[in-house]
Amino acid sequence: MQISPVQEGSAPLNAVVIPMSPDNRKIGILRSSPKVILMLSTPNRSSPSAAKNRLLKNLYGLTPAEAHLAKELATGRKLDEVANEKGVSRHTVRTQLREIFAKTGTNRQSELVRLVMMLPNDS
Repeated sequence: MQISPVQEGSAPLNAVVIPMSPDNRKIGILRSSPKVILMLSTPNRSSPSAAKNRLLKNLYGLTPAEAHLAKELATGRKLDEVANEKGVSRHTVRTQLREIFAKTGTNRQSELVRLVMMLPNDS
């Protein structure tokens, strides 16, 4: 969702509400378990950053390989390209993609790409 600026000339903000699964609600710095995380960011069409990789791992419990795959798909790469680059089989990346879908609550690559692109970038 995009939030219109209050001040004239200010950039709009992207707002993302991410529901937390019960397994991912244990965040050490908080005293209580959050039910959702609200992220606000300025729209940016740049490619997903390392911060997005970390967010995917921390928010959804993705493995480093799964987070990398999600990030690469969000840049427009194809499964076969990622498999070749990593030196793994297409079957391996398809299995990772199924796990990503299960952990993020997405069902299609387009949904996953949208979720990744909505995460904030490094400042």
